[in-house]
Amino acid sequence: MRKINSKELETLAGFCTQDKISGFCSNLWFNSLVRKYPIHFLFLTESIENKFLYHEQIARELIKDSFEKRLYKYLEHPLTAQGVNLLEDIYSSLR
Repeated sequence: MRKINSKELETLAGFCTQDKISGFCSNLWFNSLVRKYPIHFLFLTESIENKFLYHEQIARELIKDSFEKRLYKYLEHPLTAQGVNLLEDIYSSLR
């Protein structure tokens, strides 16, 4: 699991409170933080309406894709008893 940098989360929160993110470098920085912390971004923008619709869509896709990649990694190889238990736990928690 990747370590979460609290300074980066503070920066992301600061970007989310701005009306407009101006500047090429600021936009690159903001987009990289959205891609690095999509779940935190969705949490930070939950109360903001229609401001970051495009970025919210990207964050949701990133989360979905990362789950799919991990699931396919388990399903590519022959299943072991431990793998079956893990997949069963994931499947039951998503219901």
